[in-house]
Amino acid sequence: MEAEPIEVNHEKRFQRFLYTGRDTPKYIAGGYKTNTFEQTDVFTNIAIDFPKACDAVKKFELAKKNSSYSAPIIYALAATIQALSKDDKHYEIREAFYQTVPNILENTEELMLFVKYTTNLGLKKGTRWQNCIKAWYMKCTYDLLVKDIALVKSKYGWTHKDLLRLLHLAPSCGKEPSVALKFIWSGLGSLSDLTYVPPNIVEELQNIEKLRKCRDFTEAASLIRKINGLKYSHVPKHLVHSHKDNTEVWKALIDQLSLSDLLVNIEYLQSAGVLEEQKPTDGKKEISRPQLTSHLIAAIAKATVPPALAYIVYCNYKNNRGFLKVADKSVKIKTLEGKALEDALKKNDECVKGYISKSKKRKLKFQNRCLPASDLVNALKHLVDRSLLTTEVSINMNCMITLDMRELMFKSLKQQKNKTLQQKTEIETNCEEEPETPILQSDLSENRKPAKCYYNKRVVPGHAGILLALYLTKCMEQTTVAVYTNDGIKCVKLYKNVNNVKQVLTMSEAEAVIKNVNAGKVSFNKPFDWAMSNKKSIELFVNVVDTAARINQNSKMRQTSKNISAALSEYRMAMNLPKARVMTISLSTHKVVSADDSVDGVFDVAGFDENIPELIKSFAVGEFD
Repeated sequence: MEAEPIEVNHEKRFQRFLYTGRDTPKYIAGGYKTNTFEQTDVFTNIAIDFPKACDAVKKFELAKKNSSYSAPIIYALAATIQALSKDDKHYEIREAFYQTVPNILENTEELMLFVKYTTNLGLKKGTRWQNCIKAWYMKCTYDLLVKDIALVKSKYGWTHKDLLRLLHLAPSCGKEPSVALKFIWSGLGSLSDLTYVPPNIVEELQNIEKLRKCRDFTEAASLIRKINGLKYSHVPKHLVHSHKDNTEVWKALIDQLSLSDLLVNIEYLQSAGVLEEQKPTDGKKEISRPQLTSHLIAAIAKATVPPALAYIVYCNYKNNRGFLKVADKSVKIKTLEGKALEDALKKNDECVKGYISKSKKRKLKFQNRCLPASDLVNALKHLVDRSLLTTEVSINMNCMITLDMRELMFKSLKQQKNKTLQQKTEIETNCEEEPETPILQSDLSENRKPAKCYYNKRVVPGHAGILLALYLTKCMEQTTVAVYTNDGIKCVKLYKNVNNVKQVLTMSEAEAVIKNVNAGKVSFNKPFDWAMSNKKSIELFVNVVDTAARINQNSKMRQTSKNISAALSEYRMAMNLPKARVMTISLSTHKVVSADDSVDGVFDVAGFDENIPELIKSFAVGEFD
């Protein structure tokens, strides 16, 4: 009996939007960082798709729980309320959405984002809107006041005072909410009259207010250590962006901030000069390393982060050509010509890196840069392997991930850029008398630039594919890893048994195993053909390629949505698996062509970011299709 294609309704589109910010079966890397979304009609039929109000509310609560990307959820909440406000027939569903607003919005940033969306969508700020915002302020506790309201007083063009004026809300309610409202209206001085406010709350609020105005780095460091729940965005920029010696501030931040927050800002830490690797100079055997480098390495050794985030930070830090020092940003940039240019080229200073600008005069500019610390690079590398080992097994499912491991996944088709003037002169002087030799293909391959992932350009697509294969091998109990070859696919084993316990390989070990396979051309039919010939019941197929529109050399046909949809439908019928799914990850491009709404269970991802592993897990369990 033939399996009919599953119709994609508005409910499926609605669920996609909650997780990806799009109602189409596509995800573009980096989309989780945007707060603007395209207009769609998916919210107009919300009452038809969810006849019961509780079902619609559960979708929002489940997405908020499982997704770390809250902006599309908040936008969908605002857009749904705005769509339901046009018709009084769906009064119960609209009231249910208004009542869930205080539960969905967890902090000030999300509250201000909801107000921004409702304003842009043209939703009237009537009684119902005011009541749901009032309910958010009525749930304010001392903990929320200290860790959120006091640290973030305004966001997205709105302040807490603006909202209280709209709500006509006075501090005449319960103890804890009244303290928060008094602090918003009149500041810290108004709390001295309230005898029931705990002394530790007043002390923490005083520390926050002092930190905003503090100019002394030692005093600021002591204040930072006293404030709990501090994030990098809460720290005043004059303390972290200063060109003076702010080592004590950064040391306090390393102790206080989460490791994920530190890793995201590690490049600025290096630019500030507090992590600079100092090399011994003439006359000195050793130079003491900055204390913060060892301090950060110790923090990295104790904690774990998501593997994708750890690997992106590792690549961004390791492959950076040099970090511009903030202290020398305005004084070390020089434009040299003539004799000064010749004298500068004769110097052999490792800290000074020269480059030729693209202007007509091609002037040579110099910037004082510091190189990545080798100890920190090794610590980040170990962090990636440790994060993979500590990933928990969360899904019991048959999964198959097939990788394109051809050379184009590691080396770009483009040649290296033209060499600098100094390198050109050295090559000309050294090679004047040498006879010409024929150029070999291997020489051309060595001169090619490394391939780049879309959005995270310092991550090589081949290594990103290996990381995803290791992650799925760890988090899913039954995962088959394969590589595309000219004859079909070749299965590889990316784990080893240690004391009868399944343990995934490290990144370097997995790369050595995969590169032994003779990789070949890509065809999305090959994983399905292998599964049908071997009678394997695969519930999730993941294809990792450089681009889904790769030309097949034999048939001269592109891999389009029709190829994947037809292959998936044929596999469903042959194996009687109507809920089998396939995800195609195109690492090197932002254009996707393999997914459409003709067949349910086909999804496309373009580029690579830290959100993709969690996206695969959500897609695998059917949270969206």
